[in-house]
Amino acid sequence: MFKPKLSVNRGKSHIELHPARIIIYSFVAGIILGGFLLKLPQAASGGQLSWIDAFFTSTSAICVTGLIVVDTGTYFTMFGQLVILTLIQIGGLGTMVFSTFFILLFVKRLSIGDRFLAKESLLGRISFKNLFSLVVHIIAVTIVLELIGAALLFISFSRVHPVGFAAYSAVFHAISAFCNAGFSLYSLSLMSFSGDILVNLTIAVLIILGGFGFPVLYELLNRLLRRPGWESPRMSLHCKLVLITSGILLLCGVVFLYAFEYLNPSHHDYTGISLLEAFFQSVTARTAGFNTVDIDLLSNPSLFLIIILMFIGGSPASTAGGVKTTSLAVFIALIRARIRGSEQVPVLRRSIPNEAVYKVLSIIVGSIFLIICVNIILQVTEAGFAPHNEVAGTFLITLFETTSAFGTVGLSMGITPSLTVVGKLLIMLTMLIGRIGPLTFAVAFVAKKTKQHFEYPEDSPMLG
Repeated sequence: MFKPKLSVNRGKSHIELHPARIIIYSFVAGIILGGFLLKLPQAASGGQLSWIDAFFTSTSAICVTGLIVVDTGTYFTMFGQLVILTLIQIGGLGTMVFSTFFILLFVKRLSIGDRFLAKESLLGRISFKNLFSLVVHIIAVTIVLELIGAALLFISFSRVHPVGFAAYSAVFHAISAFCNAGFSLYSLSLMSFSGDILVNLTIAVLIILGGFGFPVLYELLNRLLRRPGWESPRMSLHCKLVLITSGILLLCGVVFLYAFEYLNPSHHDYTGISLLEAFFQSVTARTAGFNTVDIDLLSNPSLFLIIILMFIGGSPASTAGGVKTTSLAVFIALIRARIRGSEQVPVLRRSIPNEAVYKVLSIIVGSIFLIICVNIILQVTEAGFAPHNEVAGTFLITLFETTSAFGTVGLSMGITPSLTVVGKLLIMLTMLIGRIGPLTFAVAFVAKKTKQHFEYPEDSPMLG
């Protein structure tokens, strides 16, 4: 796997900076700065935040997660809310800029022959001359989509709020939605707007577009606007996988959530949830964190389905977290190929390289291992001393919280404010790893690869 490094020569010193480390250091710097700003007396009207809560909120904001220890709309002043909103925007934009830039950097390092083959993929079509042009395009697309979303939200919010607050709330929620952050100015998130079609559809569309990632948005916009110089009318494999996988996950989420809650008598006075609520929750479960239904009233099958959706998340180079839709698609293709006895892993008449398959397996297995470890520790720090009959119930709660942090979702069953200091630090680390990506996080601190000039003899134990 190509691992570009940035080198700096100063006299006799030679410093190598791995791109993954640059991303991590950038996020950590943002977390520290945001924590100090949120700790200021001017940031909170409900009393000065503790240091752990200030850094937890900062981490949640810049990692566009949405897990909160205090109510955003009532506890923070306008200054504090703007700090959070700025961190959300920086976190969302920063991820798209870094991810897309390093993808392009990878393509530029390919051989001429491999670059020719890459023309069939989306990566070979994005050919910005420099990083500045790339950043301008990403920022422009982001601002335009957020402004359109804010304008639509203002129509509904202005019916229940004064014009000034309605405009502010519309902008706040539009940015939070597109960045898949899930922060809301309302104590009950968007439950008060559960029946408002305009709010539900606007927020949902912003979440979906933000979760697609800039490469997909770039291709879709070029197709929509028929931009001159667009090289090929054929849709890229990456774009196809993102659209197909996202569509299937959305549909399955709607159908199963509606069915599970239709059979759940504790919700909505024996009437289940509406199709609109099922649709919105299916969208937001994949890394956005807003909710129009009471999460505590959902049945266990619905909660476990949401955990699965949170684990999968959005798409690469997007504002979303999780293992990503393309990883799921390749993983399913791998299982199908092995069942059929095929050595190749075909996806939509294309063969996935072994290196990509190994990477997908590493991401999925590593993510599951991380969630298991964090959940076990939380069971010790948060629920280990509870009565035996209560421990079984807290297992689902901590698993939900852990997966929500890893997928940078922000949905919670209410445990976040009551986490211990150790629990909060653990969730903060999980949010950071989930935002950056477990494989990227691991690669950043792995020792330099040494070239091996020999091979061991092959052998295989019994498997299966």
